[in-house]
Amino acid sequence: CCNPKCIFDGTPLANMQDRDRKGRGSRGERMNTAKLTEQQVRDIRANFALCRVSKSELGRRFGVSNVMIGLIVRGKNWKHV
Repeated sequence: CCNPKCIFDGTPLANMQDRDRKGRGSRGERMNTAKLTEQQVRDIRANFALCRVSKSELGRRFGVSNVMIGLIVRGKNWKHV
């Protein structure tokens, strides 16, 4: 918006918090670069938690790196799921 009534002073942190509060940020499946869906993230976490599959195997199945799988199962990525 370029309406002067919509613009206010603030730090970058305050700006990000305002964006998140208003639901205007992109995350998860809404990101145009996302390779996974929220359901796939749930499946990854469930399979790993039950010791059914290794990170490497999960990475191969879902087309992402085992590092990404590690970030997902530790809750560093896809925190909102």
